Amino acid sequence: LIREETSRLSRIVDNVLAFARIERGRESQPCSPGDAGLVVGELQETFAPLFERKSIVCTYDGSPVEGLWVDRDAFSQILSNLLSNVEKYAGEGARARVTLSMQGNSVVTEVEDDGPGIPVDARQRVFLPFERACSHVNEGASGTGLGLAISRELAGRAGGTLDLVPTLGGAKFRLVLPSVERRQG
Repeated sequence: LIREETSRLSRIVDNVLAFARIERGRESQPCSPGDAGLVVGELQETFAPLFERKSIVCTYDGSPVEGLWVDRDAFSQILSNLLSNVEKYAGEGARARVTLSMQGNSVVTEVEDDGPGIPVDARQRVFLPFERACSHVNEGASGTGLGLAISRELAGRAGGTLDLVPTLGGAKFRLVLPSVERRQG
């Protein structure tokens, strides 16, 4: 429990620091190429105990695909924020899925859950800093309301996009990042 809470606090601090850098107009860090499948695997291990505690079943499709290279730091922080939102808002016993694929020269990652979803009137606001959709779902959930704003900004700075995909139920986010060159050495 202490490890999980330390990890959660670390993600919050990372988001606050990223937001401060963005607000100050500081240029983004150089791209650090990394294997998207490995990042997904690392985050799968990190979030497993959090999901287990809430009986959330999360499946990961496409992780073993070779050659999906992305900006590792941006990808890791964005995906961590999306998985954190599943843990906080999808609800007890929810089902979630992370899908990783290559489309053209882009790595596409989709994170979806069958939770209560995001109210229609909040779907545009969720990407604004300090915004949290008002609902009974987020009562008691920790966070700053910065995760999606920072994630969208990081995706844009990496040459990609992060969007909320319309669904009939639950929430679904699509992250598209350009594939980057793998550096040998």
